[in-house]
Amino acid sequence: MTGQTRETLGREGANLMSAVANAFIGGQDTGPIHIRLSRTWGLNDAQSEIIRTALVLLSDHELNPSTFAVRICASAGTSMPGAMLAGLTALSGTRHGGVAAKTLEGLTASIANGIATERFLMENSDLTPYAFGYGHPLYP
Repeated sequence: MTGQTRETLGREGANLMSAVANAFIGGQDTGPIHIRLSRTWGLNDAQSEIIRTALVLLSDHELNPSTFAVRICASAGTSMPGAMLAGLTALSGTRHGGVAAKTLEGLTASIANGIATERFLMENSDLTPYAFGYGHPLYP
């Protein structure tokens, strides 16, 4: 990334984010990502705004592992796709973004077994770190 202008880097980053969004959506769309997701999921304007807000909040909060991985790779002069790949790789870890899969697994099992979500959450709130989304040192 050394020697590229801010405009070039910004354009490349926007193109990468667009490609990732399209990969998740399963199509070739343009425009704001929250609008693309809303169209794909059949959401109304109010729901679309909730998606936009969530994306903004998730984009870079503090110094989480995936953001840190991207920043380290970028500061080392790696390519924009390389830096993004480092972030996505860190995000897939079981103590970061991968905890969402564990949470979904637990909630799905509780529903399949006829346990109310509230009861399941109360019964599992004191499990070891990262069990069903609980136990994060910053967000207990």
